[in-house]
Amino acid sequence: WPILDRFQRTHGIKVEYNRSTGTATTDRGVIIQCMGLSTKPEIEKIRGQRYPGVIFDECGAMNQDLLKTAIFEAAEPATADFYQRGGFGVICSGTPSYAPVGLWHDICGGNSRQSQHGFSVFHATILDNHHIPNAAAYLERKKLQKKWTEETPEYMREYKGEFCLSSDGLCYGKAWNGSIERRYMMPLQGLTIIALDFGESSPCAWNVVRCTLH
Repeated sequence: WPILDRFQRTHGIKVEYNRSTGTATTDRGVIIQCMGLSTKPEIEKIRGQRYPGVIFDECGAMNQDLLKTAIFEAAEPATADFYQRGGFGVICSGTPSYAPVGLWHDICGGNSRQSQHGFSVFHATILDNHHIPNAAAYLERKKLQKKWTEETPEYMREYKGEFCLSSDGLCYGKAWNGSIERRYMMPLQGLTIIALDFGESSPCAWNVVRCTLH
C-alpha cells in the first residue's frame, strides 16, 4: 500500500483501495490484486481465477516449493485466457538467492541467463538504473568502505546480480579457516560415519567423522 500511495501523490493517479479484498483500482479501471505467498491456502486464491498477468517479486527469498506450485499450477493456468489477447503472463523478479540452487536459480538460468523453464531472462544492475547518478563511483566507494573485491559474495549477489555461494551458507560458515588436515593424520582404524544434511535453500553439508578407541 505505501508504494501505491506514493504513486498516487507523485503521479496524480487516483487509486481506490479495498483493504478487505486486497485490491487497488486506478482511475483507468486497472485492478491490482495484492496477495501473499507464504502458505498453500494463499496459492489457492490464484487457482481457478482469470488474470491478464501475475507478478511474483523477491523470488529468491520465497519458499521454493510454494513458488513452484504457485507459478506452474496456479498462475500459468490463470493467465492462459489472456494469451495473445493483451495479457503479459507470469513475471518473476528478485535478487539472486544465497545459494546457486532452487527454482529461482533455474528460472534465471543461473549466471548463464538461459532459463531451464522457458522464461525470457532480463538482467539489470545498479549501473542500469537511470535514477541513481554516478552509480559506478558509488560502487567503487562501497567496495572501498567494505573492503570488498569483485569476488566478494555480498557484492556479487546484491550489486552485480550474480548467483554465488556465500560463506554464511556453508556448513562451517566463517569459522572455518580453510585448512585441511593431511591424509596421514587420519586414523587408519575405527568406525567412519558420513552424514549429509540436505539443504533446501542453502548448500548441502557433508560431515565425515572417524570414531576410534583412543
